[in-house]
Amino acid sequence: MALPQPRTPRPHPGHGDGTVVVGVDGGPSGRAALDVAAADASDTGADVVAVHVRRRMTTGECFALTAGMLCAYAGEWRDDVELQAWLDCVQHLETHGVRWRFQAVTGDPVRALCQAADGAGATAVYAGIRERGPLAAHLHRCPARDLQQASPVQTRLAHYI
Repeated sequence: MALPQPRTPRPHPGHGDGTVVVGVDGGPSGRAALDVAAADASDTGADVVAVHVRRRMTTGECFALTAGMLCAYAGEWRDDVELQAWLDCVQHLETHGVRWRFQAVTGDPVRALCQAADGAGATAVYAGIRERGPLAAHLHRCPARDLQQASPVQTRLAHYI
């Protein structure tokens, strides 16, 4: 599996001995955010709080999952994604010698990352964002862009292809 190649848009914000929050999802987006956050935290001595957000199920998903084995499968799939997010943290943060902790929450990703940043007294929030063409970027609702608008602290977006 090829790891995403993050592109940092600006130099790190100088976190000092503070804390940064990074959104992890067990996929290329989370790995891109981890790469940038780990490098910045390593340079500045910041601690990292890695947050995996389990989205709440929609009414339609809940209805569909009431059909027998699907419910067990969906729970197992969500656990696998959470485990992958944790493993990504181990691989990306431990190699940089960064102090970190992992937390998993359920809810809206933007709200959860903002709350985690506020609760940890973070100086920045990191999230991954896929490079898209102008039309796709306009049509796709991107939580990373919403986070940039809602975050109480600086937001660093790690771009990946």
